[in-house]
Amino acid sequence: MNVAVLPNLNRNKSLSCLLEVLERLNKLDVSVLLMNEIYNFLVENKYMKKFNNNGKFIEHYQDIDDLFKACDIALTIGGDGTIINYAKHAAENDKLILGINVGRLGFVAGLEPNELDKLEELVNGKYTIDKRMMLEIIIEDKLTTKRFYALNDMVISRGYSTKMIDVDVKFDEDNNIHYRADGVIFSTPTGSSAYSLSAGGPIVEPNVECVILTPICSHSLVSRPIIFNSKTNILITAFSEENAILSIDGIGVMDITGGHQIKVTSANRYVKLIKVKKDGFYNILSSKLKPN
Repeated sequence: MNVAVLPNLNRNKSLSCLLEVLERLNKLDVSVLLMNEIYNFLVENKYMKKFNNNGKFIEHYQDIDDLFKACDIALTIGGDGTIINYAKHAAENDKLILGINVGRLGFVAGLEPNELDKLEELVNGKYTIDKRMMLEIIIEDKLTTKRFYALNDMVISRGYSTKMIDVDVKFDEDNNIHYRADGVIFSTPTGSSAYSLSAGGPIVEPNVECVILTPICSHSLVSRPIIFNSKTNILITAFSEENAILSIDGIGVMDITGGHQIKVTSANRYVKLIKVKKDGFYNILSSKLKPN
């Protein structure tokens, strides 16, 4: 088995978790794939001496796409952002992915650092697959067309401006909604427990395929979130005295003007999350969001 291990070393505890993961996978006779910068970091800091075969079970790659093509399973070490970032590569290459959470919440993570003994179940194929829908976002103006994919959400916001933006949302050709707000969030069920939840959106079970529209601080007494069928074609135009900002899964992508049209629908690719534990969605939700 070839397992790509993808740590975010900027996270506290990620290095110690990475070393334990590598040691356990080595003992399980697994071939590990790393990106060059991670491999070089381990060599330069003499961490390879920790292993009885001096890291000969590890291969390293310069290109992330080559790594995903070569692996059977991807294993991330970090917070939700790390998992979501690499999950897009996994979906593009139709590979399974398991996240180890060393962040704060870790809604999409499958393991915590104190549960690494379950890596043996992963190697032995004792897991289930949690299939998550993604959004496909197409942004067009008179000159260009850009395509993006989101596991959590796409957000159009007022950015650094103090003024609200106007957003027209057209769906199924004949229906139109107008929002004057700080922004709008279009999320998947996976993303319903992220920014959308903070903005007053509903929590949706991950296996329900739909698109959730949640306005952000809408200047209206009747503005409410809307849940669309996943096959609905949604067309968005945003107007602002200053450029609005479009972000995908928490990362700013580009400025948006009235000359842009944004199409949102469900993607034809899925993220396949590995589950090695039997905890249910609502149990995870209550444990992650319970008051301190």
